[in-house]
Amino acid sequence: MIQRVLYAQLRQSNDDLMLISLRTPYDALGQEKPNCHYAIYEYTKQSIGSLVKVLKGHPAHGKSPVKLILNDNSKQKKEIKNQLVRKALYYLDENYSKQITLNDLADELLVSKEHLSRLIKKETNTNFIDHLAVLRVHHAMHYLKTSTLRIYEIALLVGFNDANYFSKKFKKIVGLSPQEFRNNL
Repeated sequence: MIQRVLYAQLRQSNDDLMLISLRTPYDALGQEKPNCHYAIYEYTKQSIGSLVKVLKGHPAHGKSPVKLILNDNSKQKKEIKNQLVRKALYYLDENYSKQITLNDLADELLVSKEHLSRLIKKETNTNFIDHLAVLRVHHAMHYLKTSTLRIYEIALLVGFNDANYFSKKFKKIVGLSPQEFRNNL
C-alpha cells in the first residue's frame, strides 16, 4: 500500500521512472531461496506489484512514507522562456557551493538585481534565496547518501556557512533533519 502511494506520486510528477531490480545469486542461478533473503524477496515482490498497479492506472490511497523532493531543475529550465532566467539558473547550478548573492548573479548577467529577482520569481514561482536553498539541499542529500562526511562538512561543501541554518533549511525542505535523513537510508 505504501509503495503504491509513493509510485503514484512519482508518476504524477510526469518524470521518467527507472526501475532497479535487486537480484541475489540464488535468484539468478535458480537456487532455492534461503531464509535470510526471504524478507527482502517478499518486500521487493510487493514493491514491484505496487508499481505495476500504479503504472496500469490503479488508484493509490494513503499517506506517502516520505516527502518527495523531485529534482525538476532540468525540466524547469526547458520550460522557461526567458533566456536570462535560464542563464541565471544554469549559473546557480554550476556555482551553488560558492557564496552567491542576488547582487553577484545580477552583476554576472549585467542586469539589475531588482529586475533579475522579478524575472526569476515570475518564471519559476520561487524567489532566488529559496531556489538556491533547494538546490543546495538537493546536493546535500546526495552527500548524505554517498559519504561519511560530518553534517557541518556537508553544509560547508554545498554553500552553507552555518551548520544550524543548514539543518533548519534542510528540515524545512525535506521534512527530516540531515541526521534523520541519513539514518533512514
